[in-house]
Amino acid sequence: MKHSATLCEISRTGAKLSGVSPLAEGQELEFRAGTVQVLGEVVWSKGSECAIAFDTPIAAAEVGRLRSLANFVAGIEEKPE
Repeated sequence: MKHSATLCEISRTGAKLSGVSPLAEGQELEFRAGTVQVLGEVVWSKGSECAIAFDTPIAAAEVGRLRSLANFVAGIEEKPE
C-alpha cells in the first residue's frame, strides 16, 4: 500500500513524517522521496506522525536536497495573513 506524507525531518539514517495513516511500529517499508529510495522500519508511530529508521544511510547530498525541497514545499503551503 502506498502512503503519501509530509517530510518533517530528514537525516542520513532516518526521517520523521506527518500526515500518514497509522503505521505499526516495526513495520518494514520503502521510503521514496525525490530520487531517494531506501528500505526502512517504523521506529515509532503516534496518530498521523511516524519516524522511520533507514536500513542503509543515505548520502549527505541527498539529505540536503530533500531538506531544501521540504522547506520549499512548506513555504508554498503557508497562507499569507
